[in-house]
Amino acid sequence: YSAPFGLAAEYASPIEVMFLGIGTVSAPILWCAITQDLHVLTMYIWIVLRLFQAIDAHSGFDFPWSLHKFVPMWAGADWHDTHHEKFIGNYSSSFRWWDIMMDTQSGPEAAKKRRERKLAKAAKSA
Repeated sequence: YSAPFGLAAEYASPIEVMFLGIGTVSAPILWCAITQDLHVLTMYIWIVLRLFQAIDAHSGFDFPWSLHKFVPMWAGADWHDTHHEKFIGNYSSSFRWWDIMMDTQSGPEAAKKRRERKLAKAAKSA
């Protein structure tokens, strides 16, 4: 069963949680390092918002309030669903540009671009 379920987005191994936790708490820690001031309520609100983002990315639904409708390069459920469908590529649940930059895009358009690049490289070397 490969379809993601939003509330299970936080289910992961302890090692994965440590690495993913860095992305979740790094912004408040950086804020604290710069301003020397961080209220515990701010940290709680930030973590709750990140949880909502993870649930949204794994929900499989394109809600009207989804972040990718407001932030152009935000990945969202439609992008991340392809990752769960094929388990190859589209690893980002936040920013699409990571997958574009690392060439880990998945789907028919990405496969076509990769094929064209491979043919162009073969034609150039021949």
